[in-house]
Amino acid sequence: MWRPNHRVSIGLGIVGLAAAATAAALLAFASGGNAASQKTCTQLSSTQANCLFASVPGVVSSNEPGLVVLRFKNIFATATTTHTVVQATLPAGASLESASSFSPSPPCSQSPTDAQTVVCNFGSVPGGAIVSMYVQFKITDSASLGPVQGKVTFDDRKDSNTNDTFTSNSSIQIGAPINDGAAHGSQAGTSQAGLCTSDLTQTGFTTFDLNGQQTIVPDLTAAALGGLGLLCTPVSGGDRPASDSENNACSKKLGSSCPASTSFVFFPVLSGYAAATVTLNYPTKAPGVTAVKNAPLFEFEPDPTTGNLTLVQLVKCGVTPNPSPDSCLLGDPTKFGSQGVSFTVSVTGSELDGSYVP
Repeated sequence: MWRPNHRVSIGLGIVGLAAAATAAALLAFASGGNAASQKTCTQLSSTQANCLFASVPGVVSSNEPGLVVLRFKNIFATATTTHTVVQATLPAGASLESASSFSPSPPCSQSPTDAQTVVCNFGSVPGGAIVSMYVQFKITDSASLGPVQGKVTFDDRKDSNTNDTFTSNSSIQIGAPINDGAAHGSQAGTSQAGLCTSDLTQTGFTTFDLNGQQTIVPDLTAAALGGLGLLCTPVSGGDRPASDSENNACSKKLGSSCPASTSFVFFPVLSGYAAATVTLNYPTKAPGVTAVKNAPLFEFEPDPTTGNLTLVQLVKCGVTPNPSPDSCLLGDPTKFGSQGVSFTVSVTGSELDGSYVP
């Protein structure tokens, strides 16, 4: 999580890291950790360059706006890149809503020859500096939605006759449409939704999957931290099947695979580092849990030594030490339905996205 990005994932008694990979990559890149050891831009693959980071944070519902983040870092230690242009091309099935740049903030413009392409001209970028481009978009046809294509061109003054070009792409994770504040999954064990908006009264919603698992995201009380320069505040949440690394963590801690789908919530670090109160409802208690009051909720966190996911049990807010960097329980778990359990969790921004499971 890029210190503007935050995602918490929660599952039946276990809290996990749903979007940790994207968030951690953003954070490392922003701090210089992702490319600092490199002294030149390198096209690592056909879809990733080490000097250009591309991301569509979180999940985007098929009827809501989303956000593209492009960040270029001049990793030439002392050389200034000139004629620096960052470009985003939206896939067919998405339409441009607005675009902006950050640190500095030159104007961005739509390509006169391609309505799907937006260009920001940053000019000269000093060595070690990072510039950002943000594009808000709307999904028009999810069936034909491909990746967002990011591109940077610049002159590093090694060859005055040639500009260097590097590209990085990002896929768009599509969620269920949000209608009247609710999003229903189309298959058992999966329901996800999200959007990017500047209207905080639109940031709350509830997801339901076919198994009866729910994630309730409230209207956020503050927008994304002002120093981030974001066009809108992205927020998403829901549940999904546990990943292999999450099931491995469950197996080591619980002696079995994860007992429920992984619940998650994603949003940026908010102004004033405000917290959000998220409710996670599970239709059944985890195996071995008899009393609702004693039902545990765990969060997936990376081991600081190995980087592998591990489980930490959430404690009540105010209890120290708190093993979670961003989450704590507001009161005891309560009964949900006839056999389930409900957790109320306070979540704030952190370096990694959080995921939970009971």
